[in-house]
Amino acid sequence: MLQQPKKTKFRKNQKGRLKKISRNGQLRFGMLGLKALRPVRITRAQLESGRRAIARRTKKLGKVWVNVFPDLIVTAKPSETRIGKGKGRLDYWACRISPGTIIYEIERTQYRGSSPKLRLNEAQAALKAAAIKLPCRTTIVTL
Repeated sequence: MLQQPKKTKFRKNQKGRLKKISRNGQLRFGMLGLKALRPVRITRAQLESGRRAIARRTKKLGKVWVNVFPDLIVTAKPSETRIGKGKGRLDYWACRISPGTIIYEIERTQYRGSSPKLRLNEAQAALKAAAIKLPCRTTIVTL
């Protein structure tokens, strides 16, 4: 499971905007990747459920990289609370995703010599399963 950061600069973050287009839209580690097409804020639980969907579909034959990390604190005040009295408590951790960011990457690896490699269509099905778990439109990119 993805953990929270060891150290943050501020205890609580401001919302910010998600306008810019990411410049790192290239695959760095794997042969297939899942690229975000819209700006979105993804929670730690959504990232983890996507990673689990990939691991389940590939039967752990391929290597998976998660290229984003939830380092943004999102706060919320309890319902039926009066206005004022501060910003609110930590609700969950999230990460800002710009359009064009590669979220997951998969590499086909030979496991223990005798096992077969992960097939291309199995890897694509795994990335589609992960895309269902995410709150934004995505596309699959290859080398």
